[in-house]
Amino acid sequence: VSPHVGFDWVDQALGRSEYFQRSKGADHILVLSHYLTRNLTPFFMDLENLLLCNRITFHNFPQRRENSQLPPRLEMPHLYLANKDGCKPTTPGQKNADFAMIASLKPHDPNFRDRSNVCNWLKDGNYSYDVCGKGDMCPYLADAKFGFHVRGDDVGAHRPFETVASGTVPLFTLMEQYDLMPPFAPFEEMSFFVNVSTPETFHASLQAVLAVSDEEYNAKLAAIAKYANFVDVKTGVPFDAYMTHFARGLKLQD
Repeated sequence: VSPHVGFDWVDQALGRSEYFQRSKGADHILVLSHYLTRNLTPFFMDLENLLLCNRITFHNFPQRRENSQLPPRLEMPHLYLANKDGCKPTTPGQKNADFAMIASLKPHDPNFRDRSNVCNWLKDGNYSYDVCGKGDMCPYLADAKFGFHVRGDDVGAHRPFETVASGTVPLFTLMEQYDLMPPFAPFEEMSFFVNVSTPETFHASLQAVLAVSDEEYNAKLAAIAKYANFVDVKTGVPFDAYMTHFARGLKLQD
């Protein structure tokens, strides 16, 4: 069945639903978290009842037309699922390298340029790292103090969630990446930012990261431990966090 047909059917069903009509969708939540939903944007913008729902979306893709007269609804970005339950370090409690980036490299794809740059600049700068590029995630991600989150096909990815699950501090490389994180997952407290615009900004950022005090680094690790369950969908905690955020936004809960 075409997804267009499915969306249209749901939109019509909502229009007939007495439960939907009692609040005009203000107490309904629509999950649009799959990346393919972005391809449905032009079609979705014409579905009035679906647009009356609150939404969990993929990467904040545009949904409402600029001249839309529909009332605003709450939107939150989706939560990535880590591919694994995180890694365990080779030696418990010990980090054997400063950096790691386990990610595919596609030298001829402009979206992957930053990944190739990071690996080249790490090599040129003689930094401590075990893996940069395609390779085994475990145990190398857990063995590193910092794990890079660098864009590939999209700005976002599951990488920071795997990094947190491995007890390693994520390094974000685009400010937009923070915008894709749900509000209950405060990655600003769990990560550092590295500017990968040029070799100069990259090296300056890494030197600043390496110069942080033990107190500041341990504060990041403490935040990771505190919020680890909030970014692991298998714990069930993120579901409760989503519902709580919507309930408070809709003034259904203090």
